[in-house]
Amino acid sequence: MPTIDVLVNNAGIQIRGKQPQDYSLAEWHRILDTNLTSGFLCARAVHPVFKRVGGGKIINIGSLYSFFSSSTVAAYSASKGGLVQFTKSLAVAWARDNVTAPRIALEDQPKLNQGVQGSSP
Repeated sequence: MPTIDVLVNNAGIQIRGKQPQDYSLAEWHRILDTNLTSGFLCARAVHPVFKRVGGGKIINIGSLYSFFSSSTVAAYSASKGGLVQFTKSLAVAWARDNVTAPRIALEDQPKLNQGVQGSSP
């Protein structure tokens, strides 16, 4: 029977240069579906396998914009921030199944942080 040990959710798209009020609903959904909903769907799909084999790891790739934002990346920031919270929920919910869910984001990079923070309110 097929098995899997690790799932890496690394999807990420954004539309640069648009203010929040300028997104169409289709654009908003496209970004959230790609960056957040896809992680949910993939995690949900592998959970039964992880449970059957006694554990696994789900790694969700975040962004500095998971923690900061600017006026032109509202949907991207919302989706990546949501992915961070989703990852925390997975870690708690599936710990009993020996499924770990760390997230990776570049929040610990001081020079990058200064640039992003400088453009954030």
